[in-house]
Amino acid sequence: MENLEDELRFTAIKFGVLIATREFAAAHALLAPELSADISPGDLEHEFDEMIVHFDTEDVAPVPEALQWVDEDEFGQWVYVPMEGDGELEAITLALKKVAGEYRITDLEWGKEWKGA
Repeated sequence: MENLEDELRFTAIKFGVLIATREFAAAHALLAPELSADISPGDLEHEFDEMIVHFDTEDVAPVPEALQWVDEDEFGQWVYVPMEGDGELEAITLALKKVAGEYRITDLEWGKEWKGA
């Protein structure tokens, strides 16, 4: 596994924490402008709830030690962010790119399967 740059890792974990704690407006603020124009905080909530519908708990958290860099393309660096809750596991895969000097999410995919797999 490739070592992730601290700032990239921090942004990915922060997004996971905000989604898990249901702070969708704050998570939305981490999206790049183009993506935030297409996805609302309510969309994030809906997709998250659909992803964890089979969990027996709403207590979900990212697993920072299991973050993985998976690829890089025109959207940025793709990072796999595992999300765990009461023994259940899902993931959010994020594309992150620097926008105005800070990492922002330029694309995301919900669920364990990554598009490149």
